[in-house]
Amino acid sequence: MAVESSTSHVAAWYTISAAGIPLVDLPPDETKRLPRYPTVPAIRIGRLAVDQRFQGRGLGAALFADAATRALKADAAAFTLLVDAKNDSSVAFYERFGFRPLASQPRTLFLPLATAQKIFLREG
Repeated sequence: MAVESSTSHVAAWYTISAAGIPLVDLPPDETKRLPRYPTVPAIRIGRLAVDQRFQGRGLGAALFADAATRALKADAAAFTLLVDAKNDSSVAFYERFGFRPLASQPRTLFLPLATAQKIFLREG
């Protein structure tokens, strides 16, 4: 959560939770190295939102980076991050980071954690 220090207004927030993706919903180039279980473990970023008064300040990207870093450091094993985009502008936001749509649900997007690691943990 991001809070404006001078007013204590909540400026932006997100949640993360455990999830699963049906293996058949992932593109073949992603599944070739995965075990053949019916579902693949994921971490869902939910409700990532920025209050309209605080939009355009990079808070969404900063919170996404925080969520991805937490997912990468989590004890639970997961293959990918997962988001449910509310609208086309949300889809475009996540696509900037390399998210791709699931086959059966085009507004549900995924980003393999290995890709997130390359983006967010370059310095170690």
